Amino acid sequence: MTEEVTSSKKILKRLGSLKMSDDVNEPLLCKNSASCEANSKNGSRVKNGLQNIINIWRKKVAARHDADAKAKREKNLHEEQKMRHKLEYHFLTPFEKYRRGRKPWKLAIQILKIIIVTIQVSLFAVDRFAFVTYFKHTKDSFNHLFIKGWHDDYFISYYSRKDVLDAVNFAKERYHSVEDISIGTYAYIGKNESITPIFYCSNYRYFGHNPYQPIQRHDVNRKKVCYNMDASFDPAKLIYEKNYFERIDSIDLHFKLSSIYLAGIKVFRASECFTFNITLQIDNTKNDGRLPVKLIVGHILWTSKCPVYRKDAKAVTASLQAFDITVILVCFISCTLCVRSVFKSVKLAKRAKAYFKEYRDETLTRWDMLQFINKWFLVIVISDCLSIVGSFYKILIDERDLDYYNPCSIIFGLAVLLVWIGLLRFLTYLKAYNILMITLRVAAPNLLRFISCVIFIFLGFSFCGWVVLGPYHTKFRTMLLTMECLFSLLNGDDMYPTFTKVSRSSGTGVLIFSKLYLYGFISFFIYVVLSTFISIVGDTYERLKDLGRLPDTRIESFILGKRRESIRRTGKRQSVCRGCARSAAHASTTSSPRAIQSSYLDESFEKSLRSSLDPIEASVESASLE
Repeated sequence: MTEEVTSSKKILKRLGSLKMSDDVNEPLLCKNSASCEANSKNGSRVKNGLQNIINIWRKKVAARHDADAKAKREKNLHEEQKMRHKLEYHFLTPFEKYRRGRKPWKLAIQILKIIIVTIQVSLFAVDRFAFVTYFKHTKDSFNHLFIKGWHDDYFISYYSRKDVLDAVNFAKERYHSVEDISIGTYAYIGKNESITPIFYCSNYRYFGHNPYQPIQRHDVNRKKVCYNMDASFDPAKLIYEKNYFERIDSIDLHFKLSSIYLAGIKVFRASECFTFNITLQIDNTKNDGRLPVKLIVGHILWTSKCPVYRKDAKAVTASLQAFDITVILVCFISCTLCVRSVFKSVKLAKRAKAYFKEYRDETLTRWDMLQFINKWFLVIVISDCLSIVGSFYKILIDERDLDYYNPCSIIFGLAVLLVWIGLLRFLTYLKAYNILMITLRVAAPNLLRFISCVIFIFLGFSFCGWVVLGPYHTKFRTMLLTMECLFSLLNGDDMYPTFTKVSRSSGTGVLIFSKLYLYGFISFFIYVVLSTFISIVGDTYERLKDLGRLPDTRIESFILGKRRESIRRTGKRQSVCRGCARSAAHASTTSSPRAIQSSYLDESFEKSLRSSLDPIEASVESASLE
């Protein structure tokens, strides 16, 4: 090839000795036939030489393009193998990663977290159960001690002035003799445990038709008048006063007692003392001739020592707080590892999206991107955050800040629920147990659509039952009670009592409507709604059982080395042949400014050679013709 290039260069040099006219298209003039023949031969040689140069250049350009294409193919293959390896490793289970030599730190931390969180919640539950049970039993004891005629099965109401007076005197007598008649450890809170008096309070309201009202008609504020029930106070003067019950909202009796909480010793705590603020309230807000009575009990923890005190109470409290701090540290480590895994998953999803767009001319959808994020990590992060917040609340409770019992119990309940639900993550790696999660995941969209339609029908039945049956049926008195009653009927609970509790005094129309209403609700929701709900889940399970497994996603097909047909946003299907994809990838990679400049120079050089060859060929042909 070098000799051809040298020969072509010599021909081009000799070409300069030829005399040509100013117009390249004008034929060369010959003096005689010998010179014309010589010029014809020289022209043919020049033409052949230029053609050789063009061919040589074309071969060089083709060889260079082939080398670039081969390098691109090798690069694309390397990037594909690299990305496939990353994705394959990303979607491995902890057991498969362990077989490859990676230690399952997150799995070990999750198992440790489940154990210590369960122990923490169990200790808290035992403590809270004993605490709440103590206050509940104490309130029951006060009800029996201070409310005349109290019974656990029904509420007590008074209907005459004599009943109210007897109830007030009964509470006063029981209070003054509580240490003698009660079984519980109750004491007075006066100095040297002396008896403190009861306060008798009347909550007045304005009443337009009463000329003796103590409050002005347009004064919307209530007025509370209290009296010390000492030996000189006679409640009969107030109770039998004319229009007294027309002017009051309620009668309140306020008194205080102290008690010791010994159940804490059983749960490794010190004994604790409480002051109970007791209010016996006779309610007259409805002013309908019926005065229900109730007992309101509040408690205050003593800041000083109780008579009974455990010497190791501080050590026990310190041990519980140290255990809570351990739970906080383990949950923080678990949360950090899960957040780190989610961050790495998002980063890998972005890299995969860029790879598919550059090398495979495909666009990953939002659902494809969400496939990279393990949803169980989000559940673990939420449970860890709840456990950390609950542990801080528990530390405050260990310092006996009892106002945090209820919020702490809710937080701990949700935390331990999510912790144990998180164990399903490891069962999903086993095919025999994964069918439950797959069934719920596939059936969830249809179930949500179905429930969103049914909930409007349920609300319609609830409003209808509340409006019509509320005044005559105890289970339909409020909207919340109505919804609870209908949900119980939906599950087949307490059907017959619901039918029979409609008052006969409601009238024939309401009675007939109640029967039709209950028959219609039960028939529709049990035989139609529940059956459809169950059939959705069952049909999904059967279809998954027949398929054996879910179809491969785009990412799974790539990991397995397959090529899926994908539909672009325009609705056109992409080519599935690897050669087409590689050529498309090659075309996209050669669209850089440097590649465009090289291609343009190749075309311009060939065009210039062609333009210099055309007039010479025309001149040689015209000379040969002459």
